[in-house]
Amino acid sequence: LIAVCAVMLQASADPRSPGSSSARRCTKRNEVFKECVSSSCAEATCWKPTIGPQCTKDCAYGCFCREGFYRNRRGNCVTWNRCQRRG
Repeated sequence: LIAVCAVMLQASADPRSPGSSSARRCTKRNEVFKECVSSSCAEATCWKPTIGPQCTKDCAYGCFCREGFYRNRRGNCVTWNRCQRRG
């Protein structure tokens, strides 16, 4: 019981854990924090601009591109026009 409590306390103290407020802040432009989304359908990319139709049933947490933005190869969320120019 003590070991279980220690593990739970350590997980809740981790600032990167999904439940912590600091983990929910995205520092890059045009990103938003999402909870429990399919990792294969969480955001559009410049090389795969359409999300879906088949999504995995996993549960990913983190910062993803806002709707209307696409992840480029440099890891930034850009408009479609910027994808076409720089990919």
